[in-house]
Amino acid sequence: MSPNEPNLALRGAPGALRSWIRGVVAAAALLTVAMVGLGGQLLYGQLDWAHSSGQWWLREGVALLVVGWIALSFVIPARNSPFIRLAVLLPVAHAGAIAIGWTLWSRVATHVTLDARSPLAAELPLAKLALVASLVFVLVALLVAKRRSGEWVHGFAVLALSELLLVGLWLPTVAAVWDAPTPSYMVTEPGWLAQLPKLVAWVVVPPTLAAIAYTVLVLRRSRWLAARKRLAVNTVTTLFCLACLARLSADADAMILYAHFVPVLLVAAVVAIAAIVSLAGVLATRALVIHRRFSSRERVRGVVTADGTELALGVEISSWLRGPRVVQRSFSVATAHGMIPVSGANLVAAIPAASTQLETGEALGVVRPGDTVEIAGHVATPSVEPGAGDPFRTLAGPSAEAIWIAPVCGERGGFASLALELWRPCVAYLLIVTALAVPALAALLG
Repeated sequence: MSPNEPNLALRGAPGALRSWIRGVVAAAALLTVAMVGLGGQLLYGQLDWAHSSGQWWLREGVALLVVGWIALSFVIPARNSPFIRLAVLLPVAHAGAIAIGWTLWSRVATHVTLDARSPLAAELPLAKLALVASLVFVLVALLVAKRRSGEWVHGFAVLALSELLLVGLWLPTVAAVWDAPTPSYMVTEPGWLAQLPKLVAWVVVPPTLAAIAYTVLVLRRSRWLAARKRLAVNTVTTLFCLACLARLSADADAMILYAHFVPVLLVAAVVAIAAIVSLAGVLATRALVIHRRFSSRERVRGVVTADGTELALGVEISSWLRGPRVVQRSFSVATAHGMIPVSGANLVAAIPAASTQLETGEALGVVRPGDTVEIAGHVATPSVEPGAGDPFRTLAGPSAEAIWIAPVCGERGGFASLALELWRPCVAYLLIVTALAVPALAALLG
């Protein structure tokens, strides 16, 4: 067993989630319903009497749709825990609620009596900004990932989620310390409008730079970062406490200024959801391609041989903001035609249900020494003549693009496996949204 491969049987049943994770998912579901319902009520309350009559869909309609979606998460039959399904599907509900809410807002904004006091909410092109931000984040992720195959989509998820967290925790502090020459409620004054670009830069740029730095560490120094995860937790906790303190002690200008920038948080949330959806799409497509290539090639059966008992192929949790990372070491497969050395391979297997018990920095073996596997793909050498013997016989160090390995008794994936790859980034997103709601609501106690 590898040093970072723990005995998971002592932690819980395969596929089960710990109680605090279930609590986070349940709290996020309740918060989602409450915030969607409250948002509809607040928007309805700003309509004048002539335009508020009969707008029940604005007060309760979107919230009822969210409740139905949450219920659907528990009704869908699956092998995974219902909380895993809810964690994976709840960000989709957020995306739908934001899209519906923003569409309704754009239609009724001309009838909102306080619309002139919210220029960002009235003029912000949410879809365009989210698209531009997503493209920029994808470009940054590609630059950070370099030649690491498929790592860019994980980098996109890490960057988008950390950006949402840092912007949400940084905004209360900026709103509290910003020295505005014009009161925040006088948003139509030239003095306030002139400082708006500088204020937006202060709100967005520092968190973005920090998020990029963190993404670099996750993709390139994951072991170093995992060994110092306590530092990351303490840093986020400190920022969270400062954000709550800033909101509790905020004056009227700071509270109004914070409210003006809520659309910026919505854009960050949309980008984070887009990153999770992109991660799901890329992982599902990649799994489908690997399975088709594996099935379309001639396969031979053999036994994995390697020194020691450490995993030959497995999955590692390097961060909660990304999907599991495939880890492997050099080994050989003993077949009836001889030994096949493997220095890299595509893993054709579902994510083990026991991976739900892994901590950051830990790995779980999918293929181990002594396991019987099927191997497909080969790299023919010039010394091999067509039809002369088995093409695997003279194989020397095939690359990961040329060989596929599947455990004989292993599962081949599906939605259950995809959910096991996605639930950690989804729970991280839900935890971030829940955490950001605390300083947002802290002003009510101030």
